[in-house]
Amino acid sequence: MRAQSTGALCTAVTIELENYGTMGLWDHGTALDDAEDPFQPDPAEASAAKGWLAAYRRASAPHLPRELRVFAWKLLHGGLPCGGVRAHSAASREQCACPLPACRAGAGQLRVASLAHVLLECPAAAEAWAWFAQLWQRLQPQGLQPPITARVILMDDDSVWRPPQRLRRLWTRLRLGLLQALWQRRGQGAELEVRAAADAAVHHFRAKLRRQIRMDWRRCEGDVRLASGVPLSWLAGRQPVLSPEEFRARWCAGGVLAGLTPAGNGWRMTMRC
Repeated sequence: MRAQSTGALCTAVTIELENYGTMGLWDHGTALDDAEDPFQPDPAEASAAKGWLAAYRRASAPHLPRELRVFAWKLLHGGLPCGGVRAHSAASREQCACPLPACRAGAGQLRVASLAHVLLECPAAAEAWAWFAQLWQRLQPQGLQPPITARVILMDDDSVWRPPQRLRRLWTRLRLGLLQALWQRRGQGAELEVRAAADAAVHHFRAKLRRQIRMDWRRCEGDVRLASGVPLSWLAGRQPVLSPEEFRARWCAGGVLAGLTPAGNGWRMTMRC
């Protein structure tokens, strides 16, 4: 029986086909040739495989809301229906272009809405990430700030940059939250200027973030299942109760997003984002 090797499990590349769009973020490779020794994996391939697995584990972490886990899974698989994907069907180039007026100015200047364009390169996305960089600067005032690049923002490649361990969960939550907001607002900026489109995406992101913080605070106030009106056995899933210490570790870094102050025998939560 011939030994099979996983070989080049993944290669950290982004494939651009005819300048249309991203077709994959961590591109799966093929198995090594059978003549090669499967017990002596190439160090570069092993490093790429480790990065690929780590990125997928972070994207499927149970502390993330389900909608973010689904979005992250599609993003890492290149499965979001951007203009670059539609360009390979019967869609015209006009239908595949970014709807923002700034990206359609001038004859023959249509910018195809690839994942990289929609989520990073579009002027509205660039302004949103500039705002995000300022927010992260407040969360991590010391240390190297994250580069706003496809490898860091889209691929979550921590070989390029990684947050300190205490902020890793928050980084994943905020990064995916803004990516999702940019994706969900992508078709709603056809009549907006760059600043207005960026502000709309940031507002969408902040509204969902505040909602998640409030939902977690409710878990600090008591068992959220008790007000559901159904048997508790029906409500399997994440932990229904959260301690103030866990809430503080999750949301109160630097007092930027939320804060806790003593109130009688308990705590009062203040929203700051």
